[in-house]
Amino acid sequence: MPTVSGHGQGEVPSPAMVRMTDTLLASPDRLLICERLRAGHVPGPGEWCTHPAHVGRPEHHPCPIVRLMNLVEGLAGRGHAA
Repeated sequence: MPTVSGHGQGEVPSPAMVRMTDTLLASPDRLLICERLRAGHVPGPGEWCTHPAHVGRPEHHPCPIVRLMNLVEGLAGRGHAA
């Protein structure tokens, strides 16, 4: 689960992550949006995310975008979609 501090399990998601999750779950285009947001966010050497958005500010994979998509997809799979 995406958290305030990043990689830990069982920590509380940041308020921004919760708001974005709620917005995506309520969208009728959730699947398309999630697919497009996730595109290009793959692990590279040293488990760094290779997406160009991280140039100059590297992020370990899974980066915040991938963690958000995982949270949205997990909640949608449990029937939390609007």
